[in-house]
Amino acid sequence: MNMLISDHEEEKIDKLIRKALKEKAEDINVPDGLKEEIDKKIGRKQTMGKITNKKTGIYILAGIILIAIIIAITVITIGKKNPQSSEVSNPTFADEDGKVYVAAFLKGMTESTITVDVVEFITDDNEEKVKKLNLMEDDMTDGYYIYNPDEKTVVWELDKQTVYTFIDWNGDFTGSEYPEEYTTAQVQEFIKYIETYDNAAPGMPFFFQVEDGVVRFVLEKVIA
Repeated sequence: MNMLISDHEEEKIDKLIRKALKEKAEDINVPDGLKEEIDKKIGRKQTMGKITNKKTGIYILAGIILIAIIIAITVITIGKKNPQSSEVSNPTFADEDGKVYVAAFLKGMTESTITVDVVEFITDDNEEKVKKLNLMEDDMTDGYYIYNPDEKTVVWELDKQTVYTFIDWNGDFTGSEYPEEYTTAQVQEFIKYIETYDNAAPGMPFFFQVEDGVVRFVLEKVIA
């Protein structure tokens, strides 16, 4: 509707311009042949102007369509290459004995709380998840993949019933010459062990069993 009104107004303006020029030519006694030439040029200019405007509109429309197509193709391509979601959807992990844990990086702790960054610990036998994340063999050279798209910490509570099992690498707790598992219910011992890591931040995730925000069991596994 806007285009029809615009064209109509343009046509009226053109007619007024042609009329004024024609009258002006008559006032100055322009010969009839020259008047006809003026009329032809005015008409030709008007036609060329309309054609130019139409061509410009077509070029702009084609450009918009082309940009939209490029954006759509880009979005589809990125979606295929990176199907990962931005959040951890299933942080639970079942070990070989069928026990279910939540995998998380330990970020800090006190005698009553522990701060962690929950992740997904994906093993190569989890075919559905491997396919969903488009993981390749190079991504899982040690038989697992740690999926952690965003670092989001959560704080869990510790109590006197919380049990800690970790690897006593240096024999500080077991007195052994070789790495051994050590289990304790003493939070101070676990804190002492965590402090043996650089900045008290282990580089690999621990595994937790949590009930109603309270940690019941903490497990450190040997991970290649």
